[in-house]
Amino acid sequence: MNNTKNGFTLVELLVVIAILAILATVSVVGYTSFITNANESVAIQELTQIRNYMVADDYTNDEFDLSSDNLTDKAIEDIIKEYISEGDLSELGGAVSVSGRVVTYTVRGAKATWNIATNEIAGAGKAETTDTTTTTTTTN
Repeated sequence: MNNTKNGFTLVELLVVIAILAILATVSVVGYTSFITNANESVAIQELTQIRNYMVADDYTNDEFDLSSDNLTDKAIEDIIKEYISEGDLSELGGAVSVSGRVVTYTVRGAKATWNIATNEIAGAGKAETTDTTTTTTTTN
């Protein structure tokens, strides 16, 4: 009789399945991280557009002054919501809230914040501070 092996043993199949499961887990974690970072980048970019609009409007519009204490959080939120509804940002479905002169903008579950007093935008370890002449980006 000829004892030849015609296939794989159960142990060999289980080892291959285990390796594939590990690879799939690593891939899903990497993909999820990539999507999260992309959404946070979108939130930061759009909040930067909002900030640039607000700062430009601040210089050209006498109705409000971002540095004024007379401008309430609700007034800031209303101005931003009007800009979002009129501009290119409306189709992405971003939500905005203002509390304590800090604007929080949420897009696809990712948040970015803009501290009006320090003019800093931050989201997930990224911070960008902009004055009227220079832009610097720091990563934590």
